[in-house]
Amino acid sequence: MLALAFYFSGQPEQAFQSALRALQLRPAFHPTLETVVVCCVAVGRMVDARAFAEQMQQLDKPKADWLAQLKAHNPQWAERIDSMLRKALAQVG
Repeated sequence: MLALAFYFSGQPEQAFQSALRALQLRPAFHPTLETVVVCCVAVGRMVDARAFAEQMQQLDKPKADWLAQLKAHNPQWAERIDSMLRKALAQVG
């Protein structure tokens, strides 16, 4: 969540660093990987974004997903997140 706060406040490098810390805590959690992918794209780390996107695609979405709730209540944020995911996934071959 902190990573997205940094991302949406225009601090992509801090967002990326925060996302990496979250990844250490929950490495196989879909919302964590989704956040990491967004942050990787934001700082131009497309190779990493592709790798994390591939990893994310292998996981099931959790039944309780705080990121889905965030998107449902913030359509503009949802579009920005989805746009970043599309950029990363377009790179997955």
